[in-house]
Amino acid sequence: MFGFLLAAGLKIGSSLLSGAAQDRAAKANAAAAKVDEASEFNTLALRGRQEQQQAAGLDQIADRKIQLDQGLADLASSENNVSGNSVGALANELQAQNGMYHDSVAENLSNQLQQIGIERQGVVSRTQARINGVQPPNPFATGLNIAGTALGAYTQYQGQQPSYGGSDLRIG
Repeated sequence: MFGFLLAAGLKIGSSLLSGAAQDRAAKANAAAAKVDEASEFNTLALRGRQEQQQAAGLDQIADRKIQLDQGLADLASSENNVSGNSVGALANELQAQNGMYHDSVAENLSNQLQQIGIERQGVVSRTQARINGVQPPNPFATGLNIAGTALGAYTQYQGQQPSYGGSDLRIG
């Protein structure tokens, strides 16, 4: 008689412990996913800073090159006693090339930073998918499981009770 109650109690306890373990696993998974996400964000931020530094370095090199080219053009024109529109046109051409190069570097940097932003969104999506992959326990389902166990134990207990019905008793 008490065996049914003991079995039901063990099953109910098992359901509660299982739900608690599932809850701990879900929380640990979410915490680990957030740590990984932060690490990936730091890596992407570092890559963004490196791209910006590289672009700044390329701009500085281009500026030095234009200064050198302009100086050489000025030196050559003064040594050859050349002046006027042709020297001005050469200077303008060098400035235009420098401007186009700076624009190209800026556009490339913008594209790289945009790509890093897209990768960051991917990190957020992967993190959320990882968190969603380990769901916390459903208290309603756990409650139904416990109620089903209790009902089953009660039904089994009732089936084991002796019957005292009048139809089984015969006198005489």
